[in-house]
Amino acid sequence: MDKCEKISNSFEEGWPLLEKAVDSLINQIEEAANLRLPVPDYMSCYTTVYNMCTGQLGDQNCKLLYGRYKEVFETYINSTVLTSLQGKKDGLLLIELLRKWSNYKLMTKWLSLSFCYLNRYYIPHKKLTSTEETSFLMFYDLLHKKINVQVADAVTAMIDQGRSGEQIDRTLVNNTLAMYSEIGVILRINNANDFLESLIGERVHRLPHPRILCKKEIFPGILTPSSKKIRLVSSDGDVFEVDYGVGVGLMSKTIEDAIKTNPAGGTESILVYPVSSKILTKVIEICKKYTGASDSNNKEGMSGVDIKDWDAEFIDVDNNTLLHLHICVKFLNIKSLLHLTNNAIADKVKGKAPMVFRQMFNIKDNV
Repeated sequence: MDKCEKISNSFEEGWPLLEKAVDSLINQIEEAANLRLPVPDYMSCYTTVYNMCTGQLGDQNCKLLYGRYKEVFETYINSTVLTSLQGKKDGLLLIELLRKWSNYKLMTKWLSLSFCYLNRYYIPHKKLTSTEETSFLMFYDLLHKKINVQVADAVTAMIDQGRSGEQIDRTLVNNTLAMYSEIGVILRINNANDFLESLIGERVHRLPHPRILCKKEIFPGILTPSSKKIRLVSSDGDVFEVDYGVGVGLMSKTIEDAIKTNPAGGTESILVYPVSSKILTKVIEICKKYTGASDSNNKEGMSGVDIKDWDAEFIDVDNNTLLHLHICVKFLNIKSLLHLTNNAIADKVKGKAPMVFRQMFNIKDNV
């Protein structure tokens, strides 16, 4: 996948870079079913989306990104999925449909991670459908009306053949029914039989009842060894090696998502581009304290008073440092620290005009 540039705040600069990365990802998915996305490539795209969503035109860029995200899946379904299914019947149709469904889930997984910043603020604020669910709704809306009759004919024909004593590929039939079950779970349709009937009509009563899958089975979690090493690279170029299962590696959702893209890899380097070594050091230190206090092997434990003292010390800094601590924990998506810096900044600017607030923190752009 092509790497996106480090700084791309405008949509005109950022989207062409993301588009190249998306096209490369789709090509790789079509060629290899077990794609692992290199962490630097993922972080490059995440950083580009982050920059575009947090700049001066953040809200406008979020709207454009959300629209383009949907267009990517619409184009893929129309130009790749439907094209590959044309002219196929019976078992060949089901085999190709399942192959495309598997690719589609993989594509959704990686792109949802890359565009995850939209799910943090813009989508909840606008009460929109999450990136993940949006892609599956489009699969359902754009695909099932065009092929559901052919799929139903193929499945019921194979079941009738099996009941009459002919040899059929039962695994293929079961996997096709499981696909419908997966779509029903994703779309929050509780009764699988009702959902199947809405897709392929009353013939559903002739089909074996599919096992209802839970969402964790559709998108199984990826186990990453707690001993895995991660290198965090500051804007100064300094490298901080941390354990994935300890401190910042455990608390940062951004790091967690990055490691998901390539869990079997070795020591990964993650560029924390907007953060200096001084700020990153402070964040790493407090994360180590937090996870140390919650460690079940820590017999002494830590009291609530101690943690409050750490919190107070963390935000007892000048305005410029506080702002950059906020940027760091926002980029790394460390929720507990983000709440802390948000509240600290809110207390400082309470009752002050926006211009005074921006002067206090020397803000020239949105953060």
